[in-house]
Amino acid sequence: MHILIATREDGTTYHLTTEPLASHQGPPVLRITGGLAIAGDWKAKDQLWDPLDVEPFLLPAKLVVAWAKLPGRSPNEIDAARAFLATWPEGPQI
Repeated sequence: MHILIATREDGTTYHLTTEPLASHQGPPVLRITGGLAIAGDWKAKDQLWDPLDVEPFLLPAKLVVAWAKLPGRSPNEIDAARAFLATWPEGPQI
């Protein structure tokens, strides 16, 4: 699975993906690519420094919940979001 959830103006992309070897048979990770210091593969409960200082830290789970709540998400996209969020049962869910 490799689902694009956002693209920033600077070309940074956010994907829910199972491409990393560690996720190939398991839940997806949030992959951030581009020039940001937070580029990499992240789990739902990881805390990321926000380079835009919108919040002191970004939680990948919050990004995925906001995306999943947008209109037009397919059942497969919702399933991917739920699988990602389920890795942190105490965190936000949809």
